[in-house]
Amino acid sequence: GNEVLPTTVASYLYNNTVEFNRGTEGTTGNGILVASRQWGLTPTVINSSAALTSALKEGHHVVAAVQQDKFSPWGWGTSHEIVLKGYSNGNTYVYDPYNASNNGWYSIELLWREQSTQAVDVNGLGHPFVKVVDV
Repeated sequence: GNEVLPTTVASYLYNNTVEFNRGTEGTTGNGILVASRQWGLTPTVINSSAALTSALKEGHHVVAAVQQDKFSPWGWGTSHEIVLKGYSNGNTYVYDPYNASNNGWYSIELLWREQSTQAVDVNGLGHPFVKVVDV
């Protein structure tokens, strides 16, 4: 496949949409959907912890907005996007693009409970967890 850099995605969203750094910091939940589709990927919103577990067991990447936890330590309800991949005994591997020292295995149920409730993350989605596949 083609390499798509985070800066390329950010530039596209900033210059062609209102989904990145336009009235809010970072990317909106809808921006995840828009960017995925722009590069030919299929995003699907995950609506339950059971669906999240299934997606991870199937080997899919899931982009997740979480808040009030070690991944978003800034306070005031700030959320942060992390990437989930893999499944082992109720856990998934977290890739944190902001702080690699947070990378590792975490409880799926814990991550689901720590999902963002911010309007910018959930408006139009319902839940801020998105499975992204290349088909």
